[in-house]
Amino acid sequence: VEATGLHVWVTATDTSSNSTTTENTDEGRNCDNRRPTLTTVSIESDNADTEKAKVGDTVTLSMVASENMDEPTVTIAGHLIDAGDVTGADDTWEATYVMQTGDPEGTVTFNIEFNDVPGNTGTDVSAVTDASLVVFDETNPTVTAGNITITSSPSGAGSYYIIDDTITVQWDSAADGNSDIASATADFSEFQGGTEVSMTDVGSGVYVASYQVAENTLEATGLHVWVTAYDETSNDTEREDDVDQNCDNRRPTLTTVSIASDNADTEKAKVGDTVTLSMVASENMDEPTVTIAGHLIDAADVTGADDTWEATYVMQSGDPE
Repeated sequence: VEATGLHVWVTATDTSSNSTTTENTDEGRNCDNRRPTLTTVSIESDNADTEKAKVGDTVTLSMVASENMDEPTVTIAGHLIDAGDVTGADDTWEATYVMQTGDPEGTVTFNIEFNDVPGNTGTDVSAVTDASLVVFDETNPTVTAGNITITSSPSGAGSYYIIDDTITVQWDSAADGNSDIASATADFSEFQGGTEVSMTDVGSGVYVASYQVAENTLEATGLHVWVTAYDETSNDTEREDDVDQNCDNRRPTLTTVSIASDNADTEKAKVGDTVTLSMVASENMDEPTVTIAGHLIDAADVTGADDTWEATYVMQSGDPE
């Protein structure tokens, strides 16, 4: 019962068995003899997967009682929840807890102590009324440099990756002992590529990603690709491979190009005059391939080194005027 204005009736019986029944005549008394219960209890995490939690995720325990109740006393993952983290009113309350390093891994446990407003205590509750649960995982994936492999080969001289080359990285998650990898990304930023390139699971726990070298401003050695692995709880580990790579994605240009003749007037040429084409490049370059007056110049007539070269041609009868 839950009622107000209740009275007690007294029946008096004398020795001759005469009886009189009378109630008290004051304002009455109130009574609540119902033991409160929690009709709804559920738990969830603010993780992308609400059934999982990592360090720093917030777990929320929600409850609805059979009647209005005082603020409940709640423990989550063995921690007594501060009053400031228990909110609600009347019959609806919730408690929150931010998971910490060292909390027990596995299903997050809880306990709720509660009573109704008059003070009747309910039976402690430590189970949900639905199928909700939260599993805590604070263990990051294992990623070792030895299981990150650059499987591609550079085409440039001196083992340099150059424009349009493809760099391919492979990570063997199974060899690192992982069984709950959800995804992985590759960071090619040292090659001026993408920072979070999705890796493809090609089977047997092997993840692969590629980047095609694009024209930019880089010439460097000792470069690496970084792999970041995420488990099913969104714990992550980042590691770089341990083999140095080289890259030159600068497209060379000729900063200076000039042409002259050995004629008395260097701007004119006749049959037998030698025309010299001079060039300076933006960086050291291989011997260039040159045509003058429509003729491919013999390698012996192309001289120079590093960034400075010249090609010569003796004008012939029949060359276009």
